[in-house]
Amino acid sequence: MDGRTLAGSLAAHTAVLVGLFAVFPSARARTPATLDVRLLSGSPVQSPPQAAPEPEKPAAQLEPEKTPNRPTDEVIKIPKKSKEPPRPAREKPLENTTGAATIGSSGLSAEVGVDDANFEFSYYLIALRNRIGQNWSAPAGVTPAGQPVRAVVYFRIKRDGSVSDARVEQSSTIAFFDQSALRAVIVSSPLPPLPLGFTGPTLGVHFAFEFTRQ
Repeated sequence: MDGRTLAGSLAAHTAVLVGLFAVFPSARARTPATLDVRLLSGSPVQSPPQAAPEPEKPAAQLEPEKTPNRPTDEVIKIPKKSKEPPRPAREKPLENTTGAATIGSSGLSAEVGVDDANFEFSYYLIALRNRIGQNWSAPAGVTPAGQPVRAVVYFRIKRDGSVSDARVEQSSTIAFFDQSALRAVIVSSPLPPLPLGFTGPTLGVHFAFEFTRQ
């Protein structure tokens, strides 16, 4: 190819390129920008460590109320309040006695019993009943409501007839009646000496005082 032909070809290619840039002016703007990326040799790229999430706190649990240990078979007993007044002790019949007999003023009676079941001297018991009965009278103000008032005094008689250990054995529930019966025994000491045929050192006596409104 000669110089003229080469010069004409270059001129033609230049004109084509100028026409393309004139037709597509934004081609240059669309050229992607180059990124400068550098890789570190020998170690991979690592993201910064993230803090481990804190464990969730469990919701507060309500503890069951503690109750004292109680056996399952235990039965709780509630005592019942009684509105009734206390009753006097039940009267016990005297053993080896003289039986009841009237003494002193009207409405008064007495009964004498002893501890010794083999005591055979009934005359002695009658003598005791009469002696003590002379020193006793029902206190004023005693008004039995259809029932006799009765108190039993226990005491011991020594060989010489002196009295010891006197006390109210069975109450009448009327304090001054009990005291009058106890006083009658005490002021009657000394009593007749014990029978010669009785060999015991002392004799236990139960003396019942009874009053009935006529």
